[in-house]
Amino acid sequence: MTAAMSPKMELASTMIHRNKALDEMNANRLAYMLGIQATFNPGKSRVPWPERRYRRPPPLPELICILAATEIAQMAKQAGYPAIYLNCEHSGTGLQRVQDLACACLNVGISLIVVAPDNTQWISRALDCGVQGVIIPRTNDADMARTLVKYSKHRPVGERPLAETPNQRYRMMYNDFPFAEAMEVANERTLAIPMIETVKGLENIEEICAVPGVDAVFVGTWDLMEEMGILGQYDNPLLMEAYDKIAAAAEKASVNGRKVFVGCGGLEPRPDLIKKLTEKHKCIRLFMASRDNTLASPPSFMNEPGALMKGMRAEVAGFQALAEKIGA
Repeated sequence: MTAAMSPKMELASTMIHRNKALDEMNANRLAYMLGIQATFNPGKSRVPWPERRYRRPPPLPELICILAATEIAQMAKQAGYPAIYLNCEHSGTGLQRVQDLACACLNVGISLIVVAPDNTQWISRALDCGVQGVIIPRTNDADMARTLVKYSKHRPVGERPLAETPNQRYRMMYNDFPFAEAMEVANERTLAIPMIETVKGLENIEEICAVPGVDAVFVGTWDLMEEMGILGQYDNPLLMEAYDKIAAAAEKASVNGRKVFVGCGGLEPRPDLIKKLTEKHKCIRLFMASRDNTLASPPSFMNEPGALMKGMRAEVAGFQALAEKIGA
């Protein structure tokens, strides 16, 4: 958008929430995400934190799970995370809970980025709920990336249907609603992110990054290592070669004012590799920083007040220290 905006564009800009993760990356800062699993799936997790405040199992576990899950947005904000990462591919989380968390994130000014269960209209439905970024797993080629853009961006970039987000919902009945401008701002602030976690996706990375409307690619490190036959081998040169190839493709696609970023998942145990990659490639700025079910061991999680919050703040402090070292 230009410096001098029209009144309608100004209105649209106030109605579409800023994307905190995108703002951080555009400012050449690190955008680190809190991955949540125990929060939304207490019955399946070894760390059922929503029940930790109760001496007995709650009489309404589903309700308490939802309330606690939305509370995690406030906790992430207080700890200093710009974004939350929710994986809907490998969980039973439905759109209602996605909307609960999305609204909570919007209200505190952080982004919710979700991994979609499939490359379908689920994408636009999640965005209508207030999600600000969608990751599509196992993106193998440019056609899959184009489908992601189709459902995540409004025309003329994609074909996302005209709909309202939580912040727009109660303004659409008025005659002054700036539909065209709102779609333009939404396109700018919505992250469409193919996930690279297959050898085929790695082979086609240049074509994937070149697709108009793709804002970043996200590397699923563990799945990619497994496909490459080097599972768990963080120090295998093939892994760094893969990251170099992905970063080069993103940098090649970053022309004429366009920026394509690279995100990393699965590198949490190796901050040395995170430091190396961020120093080597300025496009690598998005990270899975930690997960709620690994920030505190089960005994302390259940018995020590504030264990999760302490773990979250410690992880954020680590990324902030890294950012200072690399000037990001």
